[in-house]
Amino acid sequence: MLPSSLLLRFLSILLHLASSFLMINALGCRPDQIQALMHFKNEFDSRSCNQTDYFNGVRCDNTTGAVTKLQLPNGCLSGIIKPNSSLFGLHQLRHLNLSHNNFISSSLPSEFGVLNRLEALIALNLSNNAFTGHIPLSLDNVTELESLDLSNNKLSGTIPNGLKTLSFLAYISVAHNQLKGEIPQGTQITGQPKSSFEGNAGLCGFPLGESCFGSNVSPTQLPEEEDEEEEQVLNWKAMAIGCGPGLLLGLAIGQVIASYKPEWLVKIIGLYKCRNH
Repeated sequence: MLPSSLLLRFLSILLHLASSFLMINALGCRPDQIQALMHFKNEFDSRSCNQTDYFNGVRCDNTTGAVTKLQLPNGCLSGIIKPNSSLFGLHQLRHLNLSHNNFISSSLPSEFGVLNRLEALIALNLSNNAFTGHIPLSLDNVTELESLDLSNNKLSGTIPNGLKTLSFLAYISVAHNQLKGEIPQGTQITGQPKSSFEGNAGLCGFPLGESCFGSNVSPTQLPEEEDEEEEQVLNWKAMAIGCGPGLLLGLAIGQVIASYKPEWLVKIIGLYKCRNH
């Protein structure tokens, strides 16, 4: 005879498994997709997640059975996202929200943007975690991406220039990280509000107020070049002012000589003609 406490625990586990089974069936997900989801969950300390809440954030395609949406926000997961995570086996994933979790000292794996991994993504929210390292250059491979939120992490380095080539990107936020350098200048980036880039002391360029200078021209060189150009203009003005009156005086004297033909000039010309004849 089992003690009542063990019996209650056993019944609780059975009930939990039964509810999970019913929910999984209701989602219409393929078995391999369910297995990948369970492996992903087990990669982390997920004691704060209950099975029901975990699968509440899952949506699968009615036709293919592939996972297309995964939302696990608000402190459910704790740990590191590894490059070989089963997450990257969900190739048809279109919406991924892992915001407000606890990925302490975890960098963003380049697999987020590797072709044939998560290239179907249109919305990626990894905000309010503790991600470190650089923004993966491979993110520009996710050509269908419409929304990217990497705000409130500890990301460093520069914003990948390739992000400006994402034609469908309507929203991006990298606010409150440790990024530096110039914000890529492209239609999809410069159309964002200033708040999308605030909180990064090293960032510069539009739409922030801080301007960037090229490596060959420093802010201290510009006033010197402007002073040199201004000095050249002033020198030309001085020459024009000095030569102008002299030129006018010469023209006036020539006009007088040509009009009145002074006697001494006539005699000199006549004498010159006699000698030649």
